[in-house]
Amino acid sequence: MASSHVDSNGDGTITSTHVISIYIPVQASFSAAPLAGQPPLTVVFTDTSTGSIATQSWGFDGITSTAQHPTHTYACTGTFSVSLTVSGPGGSDTEVKTDYVRVSDKPIIANFTAHPASGPAPLTVQFTDASAGDVSAWQWDYGIGPVVKFTITTNPREPFSNLSAPNQLSRKPQSQLT
Repeated sequence: MASSHVDSNGDGTITSTHVISIYIPVQASFSAAPLAGQPPLTVVFTDTSTGSIATQSWGFDGITSTAQHPTHTYACTGTFSVSLTVSGPGGSDTEVKTDYVRVSDKPIIANFTAHPASGPAPLTVQFTDASAGDVSAWQWDYGIGPVVKFTITTNPREPFSNLSAPNQLSRKPQSQLT
């Protein structure tokens, strides 16, 4: 806080002025893509932190970076944590995402079966996972508008009703959801 004292009109009255600085607190946040794949896997990290940020410090498997949006290549298989610390006049904050990036020699291949595949509405369909690779989560798109369900369920049952046309179903296994 800076201050000054001034007798601006010569009458002996002193005016005091104080400057107050207010800073927006920082909050660390980030995303990355892709989060899984085979080595060498190059991942692009995006800093989505908020506040008055002056510096960033990333940490991945023993390597650091001060870039705002770095890329990092994982040469070995494994599951890796990532951290981001942001600092500024409003303080500092750290976000750590444990087991965030998964690198595996086994490619992920999406596959599933559905039974029954047709019938009158309402129709409850049992989906059975037939995917290969290191899969721990799935993204199901049932082809019904913008609805996408994220699940850790391997073999979900879903009711379908009021469908006027055949729908395409697709499944994307993912090793980690963001």
